Amino acid sequence: MRIFSGLMLITLLVVSGNVFSANSSVDKSMDDGSGAAKLYQVQPGDTLWDISERYYGTPDVWRKLSTDNDVPVPIHLQPGEMLSLSPLESSFPGVVTHLTGAVWRVEQGQRVPLREGEQVQAGDFLESSSDGFVAINFADGATVTLPSNTRVTLDKRKSGQGVRVTLVDGEVESRIPRNESGDPHFDVVTPTGNLGVRGTHFRAAYRDDAVTTSGSVAGTTTSVLEGLVDASFSSGQAGVAAGQGAWADGGQFGVVQLLPPPRLQSSTEGLGGSLELMLGYVPGAALYRAQLATDADFYRVVQDVSSDSRQLEFSGLEEGLYHLRLMAVDNKDIEGLPGLEVLFYRPVGAHVEYRQGEWIFHWSSLPRVSYRLQLSVTEDFSAPLVDKQMQSSQGAHVRNLPDGDYYWRVLVSQADEATSQLVGSGRLNAEARNQ
Repeated sequence: MRIFSGLMLITLLVVSGNVFSANSSVDKSMDDGSGAAKLYQVQPGDTLWDISERYYGTPDVWRKLSTDNDVPVPIHLQPGEMLSLSPLESSFPGVVTHLTGAVWRVEQGQRVPLREGEQVQAGDFLESSSDGFVAINFADGATVTLPSNTRVTLDKRKSGQGVRVTLVDGEVESRIPRNESGDPHFDVVTPTGNLGVRGTHFRAAYRDDAVTTSGSVAGTTTSVLEGLVDASFSSGQAGVAAGQGAWADGGQFGVVQLLPPPRLQSSTEGLGGSLELMLGYVPGAALYRAQLATDADFYRVVQDVSSDSRQLEFSGLEEGLYHLRLMAVDNKDIEGLPGLEVLFYRPVGAHVEYRQGEWIFHWSSLPRVSYRLQLSVTEDFSAPLVDKQMQSSQGAHVRNLPDGDYYWRVLVSQADEATSQLVGSGRLNAEARNQ
């Protein structure tokens, strides 16, 4: 393990200007710089969500406004009434809003499983497994997502306001709302360099003694999706704008343009709930990464895969609508701009219907596979009445089948494999015929 002499500090400096202008309905006499509450005069059409968004930078603080001002329904506001807008006392506790796989709170060397809906306190050390992914929302509206193989400590900043993330190993993605004052209220700390972030959406990563795709030892990288980063390292400093990335390691640093997102050329359903992606070539890409989530913000990431080839594969998927995020990674391990897709995944399967005196079997079309249809009067298929191997994906028709109960199943096998996989089965009888 390498020893570093300094700490890297990623500080979010959100410059939002004066949220309430000279014509604002906030009573300026309440704004004396002491952090005391301000008064806001309700305007026609206002809701607590709107006021929360305007003052705190996120609509999620409406419940605080509701409690502070005894307004139980966020849309029941009377124009002209005065509301108290008090500063947020603390970002903690955070709340685990989304969790996939295994994520732990580490206490005295022991891993304690983290649960969705559980609170996260200042000083907590969190660790995600190889399939873990967690999103945490804080009282000030900041959201932190930790992907797999990440270790962090979450704590208060030295000022007592905001969140400080000490990134021991792995990655962190942060979405930080703009606040009224524009003061720093979010830090990410790793073992190298200094970054001052002005913006709302960025990624940071630190790999301790990891080997990058270029073969060098990885240190700190950042990708800026919104805002501006002032990067300062022992070897120099530079501004990193949205659409750019930076890296620092071993007394060197650099600023580069983020690679464009790869294009999705094709997606193919396979056996075992698999989904195969073929991506377009991106010049300068050393790695390709794909994330699959059930929400558009990628807080509920189902799987995260990467490969040095343009062919990536997910496995064990259930039927449903998914959001897909695609990124190219350069030889400094800086992730590029994300490309977004929405797709509906339907697993490979087979079904049967009865129509005009015949049983019609349907199954999913797959490349380079053969299909096998079996009918039997016994459930173990020891003496099948029909046992037909086919290359066609057009299905099959069975006519003149005597009345009675029959079992059916469809198996598929890859052209280069001796084993087969069951993709559909069931019973044929009078009840099925009448459905």
